[in-house]
Amino acid sequence: MRCKWAKLLLSHYIEQGLDLKRREELARHLQKCPACQSELDRMVATVEIIQSMEDVDLPRDYAEVVRVRLEKG
Repeated sequence: MRCKWAKLLLSHYIEQGLDLKRREELARHLQKCPACQSELDRMVATVEIIQSMEDVDLPRDYAEVVRVRLEKG
């Protein structure tokens, strides 16, 4: 497996969205490729940070404010 293809599959790998064959193929690549393993480690760390964040209550008019700003460009 080439790095370009491996990097495209990393998010699916994290989410366990790959079939067994692809998962094993990517796992073998990660064992041999420090660059892709490092990319995976960074992605996992990012997911963990995001999951640890608290939910924020938005103001009731938030969607309207965003819509108006988008229309203004």
